[in-house]
This record gives sequence, C-alpha cells and structure tokens, in this order.
Amino acid sequence: MRQEIADAVLLRSLLNFFSISNNPTVSLRYRAPSAFAALEGGATLALSALSEGRDEPFFQGRVRQPRLTARSLACVSRVVGERWFDAKVIAKARLMDPLVTSGDGILRFEGFSGCRSLYVRLDLLPESLEPIHQSSGTTNVDFNQPMRTALTRVRDSDALSLAVDERAFVMVHGSESILERKVELPLAWLRGLASIPIISSRCEAVAELSGVPMLDLFRNLPRTGNGRETHWLQPVANGIRISRTPSKDSIRLTGAKRLLALLELVPTARKLSIASPPGGELTLWTLHFDGLRLTLALSPEVWRGFSGEGAALDDLSREAQPDLEEALIQQFESGFIADEAAIALGVSLPEIRTSLALLASQGQLGFDHLDGKWFRRMLPGKQALIRQSNPRLSKAEAWVAAGAVAVESDLNDRVRGRVRIDADTEHHVAIEPDGGAQCTCFWFGKFGLSRGPCSHIMALRLATR
Repeated sequence: MRQEIADAVLLRSLLNFFSISNNPTVSLRYRAPSAFAALEGGATLALSALSEGRDEPFFQGRVRQPRLTARSLACVSRVVGERWFDAKVIAKARLMDPLVTSGDGILRFEGFSGCRSLYVRLDLLPESLEPIHQSSGTTNVDFNQPMRTALTRVRDSDALSLAVDERAFVMVHGSESILERKVELPLAWLRGLASIPIISSRCEAVAELSGVPMLDLFRNLPRTGNGRETHWLQPVANGIRISRTPSKDSIRLTGAKRLLALLELVPTARKLSIASPPGGELTLWTLHFDGLRLTLALSPEVWRGFSGEGAALDDLSREAQPDLEEALIQQFESGFIADEAAIALGVSLPEIRTSLALLASQGQLGFDHLDGKWFRRMLPGKQALIRQSNPRLSKAEAWVAAGAVAVESDLNDRVRGRVRIDADTEHHVAIEPDGGAQCTCFWFGKFGLSRGPCSHIMALRLATR
C-alpha cells in the first residue's frame, strides 16, 4: 500500500509537469519564444524556461566572454539538430529542447542529437559568469531558429546579458502569450540521460592535446564517406595519429565526422582532453577554455544511441538501501564525489552506486567526468517513468513476480538459474562473484555485457536479493 501511494504521488507530480497522452506526448509550455534582443548598452539573450510557476529565475546576469559563449551555445544547438542515422524517420518527431541546470555556481546545457548518438554538454563555470541572481534548478529551454541565428552575430565587444527565466520575456517583449508545443515523449532521451552519467563515471583520461597537435588532429579527421567508418586513435609522442587499423593502446573511433561539430571552436581552445571507458569503444571529447568547457560524447556507432547502452541497468538490478537516495539529495545539493558521499553517509560504495543509478535513471543526476563529481538535475515527475524507460528492468521484474525465475545453485557466491519465458522457451543464466554473467539468450550472444545485462540476468539478480 505504501508503494502504491508513493507511485500515485509521483504520477500526480508527473502529470502536473507534463501533459501525457497514449502516444505519449509532452506539452512544453513557454511564456514566449527564446530571443536575442539588442538593447542600449549591450544585448540580452533571453532563454525561455518551461512555464512551471517558479517565483524566481534560474539565472540572470552577464557573461564575461560574449562571443565564445554565443558560439558554444550555437554548437549545442547544432548537435541537438544533427541526425546521423535514419534521418527520415527521426525527422518526423520534434526533438526535446536542451536542458539547462543551474547549481554550484555553474550553468550546464545538455542535449542529444536526433539519433541519440551524440551527447553535448556546455559548462559555464563561475569565472565566466557575473550573476545578478542564480538559483538551483533544471528546465528545458526553447532553442528556436531566430535565436540560433542571432547567436552567430555576437561580438566580443557586446555586453551580453543572459536570462534563463520565463518572466524575462515579459520585461523584454511585454508579452504574456503562451507558446505551447506537443512533441512525442522520447523515452530513449530519458534512457540516454540515465546512461550518460554512468558511462562518464567509468571514463579515464587517455590523451590531452594543445596548440599545433590539437589543430593537426582536427585537420586530419576523415571528411569523406558516409561518416560511419571506423578509425583508430593512436597516442604518439607529438600528438595523436589516426589510423585505419588498430594497434596497442589505440582507441576506437567510429563516425569521426561527428566531431566536426567542434571544428569552429578548436582554434580558440586552450586544450583538448579525450576520455574513454575501459575497452575504448566510445569517447568523450572536451574543449577547454578559460571559464568554459564544451564536451561532446560519441557513441560506439552512429546507429547506436546512448539510450541503448543500458549502463545503469547493472546497478538497477541490485538491492537499494531505503532512503539512501533521499539522503544523497538532501545532504549534497551541489556536486559531490561518490567515495566521499559513501564515507559521509556510512555506507558501502556498491550501495552508493546503486542509489546513483536509480537517481540517474530518474534524470535526477548528471556526472562531470572532468571534476569526478555528480551534480543535481532535479527534473520533477520523471521518477514515474523509470520502468517505462527501462524495458529490460520491467521484463525482469515481471518474470520474478510471475515465479518464472528458478535459482538452481548458490555455491561460492556463483549463482546459476533458469528464466522460463513460456512453455517452450527458457534461458540458463550464471552470475559470477566478480560481477560477470552469462546467458543463453540471443541478446547476450550478440552483445554480451557491452550494452548492460540482458533482462534474464537482471531477473536472476532480482530473484536472489
């Protein structure tokens, strides 16, 4: 009964934020479109936030590097509009507007390309901002074409004010009209938001370039073909060599043309850092500027969106400690490091990781791989979508509830079991003490654990809690 009440509260919160139909759809309500206004003594970039009845703005103030900030925001906009796979199908649905998160003195803009194979994040650090007012929060912001076009005209001599506030448009335009758009609810977008923090937290620095080696790398990026070819990055003494064949310590790079989104900003960057998780299939590319960072994450294939990586599923199948998620939210309103949070709360690191996965799956947490810190997103209502956005988890829970999972042995911490799908089909599963697992299903035969555990492995883990 307690769980049913909690689910009802979460669903009511969700419906207050989103208007959901059977398709489903999302109603994005803005008081007015985002706009760039040239005013006396400078210009104002007013980014329209979702109309949520907030009593205060997310951010109002100036940026110290107008042209760089404008060009970086334009890059975020370009990435969100790109489609590298099945463009005709993806173009039929409107994409989610980028997110902006304010907290710990930082403004973070996040978004996915239309095919979800690219993730972009712009960090405006405290030293790049002159805030008049700043508060914590997260919202989608309207990135319309006239505003994006105006960004290209910003000069360093402009005094650029930035407002992320639904009320700012009343002051600039004197308009009280409501701009409302209905778009398909992209559950893949939510799964991407869940996967990116987990993937980023596993990444390690593999290269750092500046000056001529950095410029040479981008000059040598492949620009022909369909953009889906695989190349290999080999760190060498004076930079990085791009090769068609793998070698020791090389990093796999498929769809290198996706990196051209950063090309315009490379000449003014202070340095480039590249990170990758063990295995080196996907990469995170970050351009560093004074007071500003722009990160582009490339999925392993152009057809393979981050929504399908299942990075959080391994942790979601483990038992969560009650109230630990709430403790993390309450005690660490700004950025925090997982190890330090575990010590402060007196729990183990695996327990923290499970709670982090749950929060990330709800869109409540992001991860900054450069600082090694988790940060709050605070998306209201999305908790109710955790199972809908994780179908493998839903299937596993259904099989456990139906008694379809049989645990055969639990010897030396190695677990074996069977998951019966129907009268004629069952799969055999084994889970190793070190976290490894095997399954006889088609999914595991094709992907192994590279895209998270299959639903049968998750079912056995749930059954042996």
